[in-house]
Amino acid sequence: MKRSRGLSFKLAIVFLIFMIVTLTLCGITTYLSQMSIYRKQCQRDITNVASYLASLAAAEGEDFIRYK
Repeated sequence: MKRSRGLSFKLAIVFLIFMIVTLTLCGITTYLSQMSIYRKQCQRDITNVASYLASLAAAEGEDFIRYK
């Protein structure tokens, strides 16, 4: 007579599958969130550099044209 696996083993398998799915979804959500934050930071940094260069060009006036 074959012995079937116990109820605790089946529950452990279901719990393991649930954990894997949950961790995968959390990982994907975290990745997408961090990429969104990174893109916003890059955009803000580029805007700041552009404003700095614009203010530098405005402050230098004619000298800036000669530097180019």
